[in-house]
Amino acid sequence: MSFVIYKRLVKIYKTFNNNKGVNSLEYTSVVVVGDKKGGVGFGKASNLNQNISIFKALNKAKSNFFRICLKNNTIPHPIIGKSSKCIIYLFPLKKYYTFTCGSYVRTILNIIGIRNISAKIHGSVNFYNILNSLINALKSLNSFFLF
Repeated sequence: MSFVIYKRLVKIYKTFNNNKGVNSLEYTSVVVVGDKKGGVGFGKASNLNQNISIFKALNKAKSNFFRICLKNNTIPHPIIGKSSKCIIYLFPLKKYYTFTCGSYVRTILNIIGIRNISAKIHGSVNFYNILNSLINALKSLNSFFLF
């Protein structure tokens, strides 16, 4: 049995620090991994080198990997996730409908393997808060499926 992991670089950005006249540049990257069968992991890391930053975030995402229960490429019931000021609502859709959600949410749900879902975001539009609230919502999913 082979275990395939798909990875997606959600965002990478630069931060500049000025300390006693010396400018230092640092890269921060956010990576999501999944297996398109209900598994997902999320990692964030920073480093002076861009490639090392992505590699560290990928390792953190693999260590934070968890599974959720899917029912016909959707979630079994509506759920709510919160992170600081961001609230996300996830609703299952019927078989013939597809995504109706924002870009960051769509990338993660595509990696997980969820296709028939609707999402609504209230509050903060910061991408890191959106991803944290989505992960919190997926972790709070009640299912009686044992792995």
